[in-house]
Amino acid sequence: MAVTYFGYCNSDGTPLAGSTDGNNDDTIVFWMAATAPGTGSLDVVEFNFFGHRRDAGNATLRMAIYDSAGTTLIKQSTTFVVSNGSPDAWQAGDTTLYPGILTGGTTYNLSFTIGSAAGINSTHAKLLGPTNLFAKLSTDYTGGYPAALPTTPDTNNAMYTFRIGTQPASVFLPDSWLSYSVMPPKPLRPWRDQGMVAHTQIPIADPRIPQGFPVHPSGYYRRTRLLSS
Repeated sequence: MAVTYFGYCNSDGTPLAGSTDGNNDDTIVFWMAATAPGTGSLDVVEFNFFGHRRDAGNATLRMAIYDSAGTTLIKQSTTFVVSNGSPDAWQAGDTTLYPGILTGGTTYNLSFTIGSAAGINSTHAKLLGPTNLFAKLSTDYTGGYPAALPTTPDTNNAMYTFRIGTQPASVFLPDSWLSYSVMPPKPLRPWRDQGMVAHTQIPIADPRIPQGFPVHPSGYYRRTRLLSS
């Protein structure tokens, strides 16, 4: 199933052409408004970030999706790390299937946060300025996002390339629908209706069974004959 992307990226999910490599950030949260692709119910299949670590240690990231007002947390990713040095690269991210949580054509706030352990760099970033790009300094949500985004953003940072991967909602069956028990075979009973097939049960110890002949799971050899008219 084809994956479509939205976020701070091109429509095909490729990274944006950006600025120089000088965006050294840690302990910060970014967010932006973006419209989910397509129509109807969507699964989320990927949270991902494009960049590289700034320091010797690995940078820790987490991503999240909020409603258009930024007051309702819809889903957050697992925590993942940016471990590669330059050049920029897509990270391992979170590729868990989150079924049916978005609606195509709807606007959401997409966010990512960087922890305090190490910072990130990217040559595919943009200085904040457009009205739908926001950041909050001295903020670390890598341990878990709150119910709502900050209400007083800062404007003196850069937006990095990141993306949310979606696909049309899967047919998802709860586990309880898939549970079943194996029923034991029912004893074979001869049919008495004219024109039907009659079956005779013969115990497997019966000497009339040819050697090596298949035995029915019930423990009986099944001999079939057509009823005479």
